[in-house]
Amino acid sequence: MLGYSRNELLGMNNREYEDKENVRKVYQAFTEVYTTGKPVKELEFEVIRKDGTKGFLETSASLIRDARGEPIGFRGVSRDITERKQMEAERVELEKKAQLATRLGVIGEMASGIVHEINNPLTSVIGFAEMLAQKELPEDAKEYVRIINNEGKRVAGIASRLLNFSRHQNPGRVYTDINKLIEATIELQQYEMTSGNIKITTKLDPHLPRTMADPGQMQQVFLNIMLNARTAMRLAHGGGKLLIKTKAMDNTIQISFKDDGPGIAKKNLQRIFEP
Repeated sequence: MLGYSRNELLGMNNREYEDKENVRKVYQAFTEVYTTGKPVKELEFEVIRKDGTKGFLETSASLIRDARGEPIGFRGVSRDITERKQMEAERVELEKKAQLATRLGVIGEMASGIVHEINNPLTSVIGFAEMLAQKELPEDAKEYVRIINNEGKRVAGIASRLLNFSRHQNPGRVYTDINKLIEATIELQQYEMTSGNIKITTKLDPHLPRTMADPGQMQQVFLNIMLNARTAMRLAHGGGKLLIKTKAMDNTIQISFKDDGPGIAKKNLQRIFEP
């Protein structure tokens, strides 16, 4: 079970094949057996084998007494349950994946329904905006029409991506200029950020190479991060600063968004990629 010979195990301290947490766990269990006289059954703990790999043992132990009833030692039986623990871990992982697939299926159905409800009025909004753009209008009105048209098309793009998501389609990757995509995203959100008392600063690496990506999905990621930052900073102190940086690193591209909001609670960090 541990990889040690019988002679090696004789006189060996359990600290040599258990970490501190498991040493404490075993010590507490055997102390209880000694003080109460009641045997312990199915005590599970982790061990470190001779070759450095980890395993699991299940131990039952009882007190040995002499003729006068005085405790003189312990009698124990251990068995290797490593394979069972691995199977349990795999089952838990499969259950998580099944739950995720179910959630994705529900989200997909909802997304499909929402897209169809959005697309009909959105087509009218974009169509009338394009008609207005052909007319003689004051300069400020032309700018408003341009914004309406661009934002309408952006919403249409989001709706399209939602529909693709509901159909489980693969992303369409093309060579993408990340810096230009970030600048375009900032332009889309400039009004909302300014009105929310959010100042955006950028430090974009001018030597950033183009990379294969789905521009629509990447922009949606950037938008989501910016919206989350804006909401967090406004709730925390009525505004703030958002720094967006890009940097070429070896064969990778580093993109960072840094704000002065309260941050994400530690308990929620492991869930940030859940739908």
